[in-house]
Amino acid sequence: MSNDSLIEAARLLRAATEVLSAGLKVNTYEPPQEVRVIRIELDTAQTIQQATARVDVGFPFKSYYVSDATDSSTQVKLYTNTRDSNQDGVSIRKKDSHNFEQQQAKAFLSWDAQAGKFIEITFFVSSSFQSGTQVSEVSSTVDGNSITEFAPVTISSTAAALIDASTRNVINLVNEGPDDCYIGGSGVSAVSGSERGLLLAVGAERVYSNTAAIYGASLGSSVIRFQTEA
Repeated sequence: MSNDSLIEAARLLRAATEVLSAGLKVNTYEPPQEVRVIRIELDTAQTIQQATARVDVGFPFKSYYVSDATDSSTQVKLYTNTRDSNQDGVSIRKKDSHNFEQQQAKAFLSWDAQAGKFIEITFFVSSSFQSGTQVSEVSSTVDGNSITEFAPVTISSTAAALIDASTRNVINLVNEGPDDCYIGGSGVSAVSGSERGLLLAVGAERVYSNTAAIYGASLGSSVIRFQTEA
């Protein structure tokens, strides 16, 4: 074999080796993990200074999102970059999210014991994230589950009891006339003075949400119809 043939063979072998090497690099390349998720069971309390069983966010991140939790009252505190006790943590709850201007190198978490509860936090290494969902919890109470009708009471200018103190949630009063009247406590008066109650004009309605006795006094004569809810 001539020298030229040997040189060409060596060149071809080197080219083939380079192609094979490039193929291996492509096949073994692992892209960086952009999204990291941490789930924490909160049964046992953890302080920021604890050296064991502490959850560290040991990777850089630019934003976070509390993607899941037992309920909206479940919370932990997040401390960025240091566990120094002089630094205040940020309380985070379900659906909270935050974007930092600069990437944070690491973070630490602490929490009070919350039996049977968990929290899941999603960290975004280099991108910003804004949740489109917010948690809203509305507390409401039902005034009652029964209605009691009473016979109408006719009142005059002298204060008279419409209903005694009783176990109820709400009382609804309507003045069927023919005259306006005033509603209040036992000292209510239809004339001017400090004891003058609240005006209940003919056809008007008033609702009280208490259990006290209610009295009325009329400018002439008034028929008061009422019902209670309990």
